[in-house]
Amino acid sequence: MFFFRLLIACIIPVTLAHADEFSISQIRDYYASVPGNYIEASEAPKTKPLPNEQFYLTMDNSFVPSGEHELDLEFSQDLFQVDVKKFNKFMQGDDFLDSKVKFYSALFFNGRSQSYEKPYTSMNGWFSLNHPPIKKLNLPLEHYSKLFAGQIDQMKGSQFFNPQFQSKLDQETKTELTFNNHLHALFNDQSIKAKIQLVKDAKHYLFGAVMATVCDPSSEEFVQALIDKAQSGVPVTLMMEHFYMGIVFRKCANRLRAGGVDVVLVNDKWKAKTFLSFFHIKFWIRDGEEAIIGGQNIVKYDNSATGFNQLNRDTDLQIRGPAVSDLLAEYLTMWKKHRKSRNRSLTYFEQEVERAKTTQRELHLRGNQFYQERLSNPESRMRGTCRILVQKAHDHTLSIASVLGRYAALTQESMVLTSPEIEFSLYGRIKAKLKRDHLFNEIRNAAKRGVDVELVSNGVDGGNGEFTVAMRLAMQQALEWGRKIRYHFWKAILKREPAHNARGHRKHLLDLEDTPGVRAWTHFNYMHAKQAFFDRIVTSISSVNLDAASLERNEEAGAICMDETLSKEMENQLTLDLVNSIPVASTNERH
Repeated sequence: MFFFRLLIACIIPVTLAHADEFSISQIRDYYASVPGNYIEASEAPKTKPLPNEQFYLTMDNSFVPSGEHELDLEFSQDLFQVDVKKFNKFMQGDDFLDSKVKFYSALFFNGRSQSYEKPYTSMNGWFSLNHPPIKKLNLPLEHYSKLFAGQIDQMKGSQFFNPQFQSKLDQETKTELTFNNHLHALFNDQSIKAKIQLVKDAKHYLFGAVMATVCDPSSEEFVQALIDKAQSGVPVTLMMEHFYMGIVFRKCANRLRAGGVDVVLVNDKWKAKTFLSFFHIKFWIRDGEEAIIGGQNIVKYDNSATGFNQLNRDTDLQIRGPAVSDLLAEYLTMWKKHRKSRNRSLTYFEQEVERAKTTQRELHLRGNQFYQERLSNPESRMRGTCRILVQKAHDHTLSIASVLGRYAALTQESMVLTSPEIEFSLYGRIKAKLKRDHLFNEIRNAAKRGVDVELVSNGVDGGNGEFTVAMRLAMQQALEWGRKIRYHFWKAILKREPAHNARGHRKHLLDLEDTPGVRAWTHFNYMHAKQAFFDRIVTSISSVNLDAASLERNEEAGAICMDETLSKEMENQLTLDLVNSIPVASTNERH
C-alpha cells in the first residue's frame, strides 16, 4: 500500500486543467486533490486574497499572484498550511523529517537546475519545499523530529559535565567557564531590535566588532543610535573589516566617524602572517553587563529577515552575566592590536575587567576550582554555563573548529549543525593539518557510533546568499518600475547563478550523507546561522562558518553554553529550520 501511495504521489504528477489564470478557489480545489490531502487552505491567513485575485502559472511550475501581492512571498505562503499528521500517515514516516526524506527520495534530482522534479504545482513562496513553510509548531516536537521527543535529558553519563574535560579545554584555549549567565537566543530581525536597545541603554560605553555595517533604511535607527550615544559623551568604538567598510561601504564608515564613533578598520587580508583572513567577528558589549554575539552583520538581509521572506535565516545570542567580562577582555586585546594612533586608548578598561573577574571568582561564578561544585549539580550545571571563544587570524592557540570537534567526539545521542558553507576534503581524504577535516571526521565518527546527525546548509533556494538576494531584489524592483529588459536580464542570471553555487555545496552534502546516520538538508531561505547543538545540552552560536575561511584563518567569535532555557529555544528554532528544509535525499546522483 505504501509503495502504491508513493507511486501516485511522486511518479504520477497532479495535473492542472489548461488555463492562463486560476482563482484561489480553483487552487484550493487543486490542493484538495493532492494524494494524502495534507495541504489545506489556511483558516485565517494574515492577508486574505482580494475578491478577484488571480494566479498565473510560471515556467518552473509555481502559482504566482498576478495582483498587488505578486512580490509578497509570505502572502502566498500563508494561504495554505500543511497537516503534519496527515503527511506522516500518508508517507508512513516516523516523524515529519522522515516523511520528507521518503517523499524526496522518490523524486528525480536535476543536477543542472539543482532542483527536484515537482509532482504537483507549488505556490511561489514555497520555493523548493513540497509544502507551505511551517511558521509555528502547533504539535509536540516529536511529531516533527524524534530528536526532540520528551523533556531535555541531561544524561548522567554526559562528559560535557566532566570537570576534567572542561579543564582540558581551559588549558587548550586559555579560556574558562563562567556560571549563572542569563541567555536569550535572537532569531532573524529580533537581533537588530535588541541591538538598538543595547545602544540606547549604554551609560558608560558601547563597544562593537562586526564585519560590515550598511547604512540603509533597515539600519537607520541603529546607526543613528550609535551616533547619538557617541555625541552624548558615552565612548562608542567600532571595529569592522576594511574590505567592506573601507571600500564597499565607505560612506557608512565615514558617517559613523563624522558622528563621533571611534572606528577602526581591520586590514589583515594581505599581510604575510594573516594572509587572506577576514575580520568575520560579530559582537557588541554594553557597560560590561550585556553583550550580543553571533553571526549577524548590520545589513538589510539580517535586519529585515523574518526567516521566511527569502532574506537570511540567522541567529545571535544575548548574554547578561560574567561571560561578558571575557568578551570585553578579548575586545580590549583586539582593539590594542588593530587601533591606529588616532584612535582612543582603552587600556583604562582593563582594570575594570580584572576587578569584575575577581568579584566573580569570589561569588563562585568563574574558574575551574568551582567546576566540580557547579557541574556535578543538576540544579546549576544547566544554568547559564558558558565559554567565550575568540579566534585570532590564523590562530594556532585557540581554534573554534577544534573545540567543536571536542564536543562532537563526546556526543552520545544527537547533533544538529547549521552553516552557510560546508567545506572539507572530499571522499575521506583527510589532511592532517586541516582543522576543518578533523572536525568533520569527528562528526562522521559520531554518526558511526549511533549519534543522529542533522546538518542544514544551502542549496539552490539560498543560492549565493546575499548576492543572490540582491539580484532577486533588483529583479523585483525592475518589475515594479516596468523595466522589462532589466527584469529579464536579472531573471536570466537567476536561472543559473544559484544553481552554480548550489552545485558546489551539494558535493560536500552528498559526501557527508554517505555516512549512515548523517542527514543533510538545504534551507528554503539563505541559511546564514552558525549553530551547533549537541545532545540537547550544549549550544554553540558564533560567526563560524563550517568552511576553510572560518575554520582555518579568519578572526571569529562565539559562545558555547549549557542552559536549559536556551536549549528549549534552540530545539524550537532548529525544528523550524529542519522542517523548512529540503533533504539531500536523491538516489540518482551518487558518486
